[in-house]
Amino acid sequence: ASDVYKRQLLTVQSKFPHWKQSSMNDINKGPVGSNFLTGPFLYKREKTSYNKRKNKGGITMESLQPHIQLGKGLQIKYALMPGDPARLDRIAPFLENVTELKFNREYRSLSGTYKGVPILAISTGIGGASAGIAVEELHNIGVEAMIRIGSCCSLQPQVKVGDIIIVNGAVRDDGASKTYIDAMFPAVPDAQLMLYCMEAVSYTHLTLPTILR
Repeated sequence: ASDVYKRQLLTVQSKFPHWKQSSMNDINKGPVGSNFLTGPFLYKREKTSYNKRKNKGGITMESLQPHIQLGKGLQIKYALMPGDPARLDRIAPFLENVTELKFNREYRSLSGTYKGVPILAISTGIGGASAGIAVEELHNIGVEAMIRIGSCCSLQPQVKVGDIIIVNGAVRDDGASKTYIDAMFPAVPDAQLMLYCMEAVSYTHLTLPTILR
């Protein structure tokens, strides 16, 4: 290895003493996400030492998702996902039994109930990359329905300030989604979940704007 990679090796080993160097043949032996690659060096997290590190609540770090800092014990299937952490202050008044959960980086979360149904609200920050992290980690803890909420601009004159827009498709002009699906596919929601959202609006005094052309 070159001197540059040797320096990288020493830097990684000094910052992450619980990682050990592994051969390329070890890649498929460990669980997904257990390997770390820098240059030509592959490191595998030592599971025993990792499990010994616990948070203040006595829960092993492995039971929590690393970014949103939530675990499967939450047992909530539905999540609202604004971008700005301050938007949770606008969501909270609509819920009962509100509990602030975590605030790590851009991921602030709270839980509550709406008409008896447990709801999670969690901010995702700006951009597709941070939203992708939230979606994957929420899926890991058992969340099944995720609804992105927030504000947007409009080029159509019939869309007014305060209108509710339920999006059934969007142009993908980002980088994060390309790691999940080929660029030829549009961004579309789950059809059943979208219909539920439209049905919910029909039960209120709110109306959806004219179909965009």
